Formats: sequence, C-alpha cells, structure tokens
Amino acid sequence: INQLNHLYENKKAKFLAISFNDKNTINEFSKKHGTFESLQTSIEQKTLEEKFCVLDGYPLNLVLDKNGIVIDAWYEENPDSTMQDAFYKKVKKLIDENL
Repeated sequence: INQLNHLYENKKAKFLAISFNDKNTINEFSKKHGTFESLQTSIEQKTLEEKFCVLDGYPLNLVLDKNGIVIDAWYEENPDSTMQDAFYKKVKKLIDENL
C-alpha cells in the first residue's frame, strides 16, 4: 500500500486503512511491521459487520472508482511476498484504468 500511495500521491487516488483493532494494537503492529502511510481509522468489528456487512475476511480490500462505486472487492490474510506483488499489480491496474 505504501508503494502505491507514493506512486499516486500527486493524483486523485487515495488509500484508507480501516481496522477493527484499537489504537494501541495498531501502534504495536506499526512498530513491528512499519507504518502505513495512508489514511487510517478504526471501527469496531460489530459496526463493520452490522453497518457494512463485512462478515468474513480481513483485511477487506475495496477499490472504488471516481464516483465512489465499488469496482472490485476481495480479502486476503497475511499475504506472502508473491501475493503482495500480485496485490500491487492488481490494484495498480484497477487505479490506472479508473483514474
């Protein structure tokens, strides 16, 4: 996400990380794995489930077009480096097609 954030920082692509973890857990994770340079917020898991129908699979990845319409959605848990490369290419392609 950080690489994509840098690539599109001067364009109209934005990245938002939503977690159901509390701020302390997010901070501890960031200390171990590095921080996300995108916008970040936290929502209770119950709210994600009840209001947004996110029932299974974290992290949930959504790509919205310039009108706010979801054009792709999927989830992956702890991707290895091969999956991270595929994620990067998939999201980059979707952004390039929809900017």
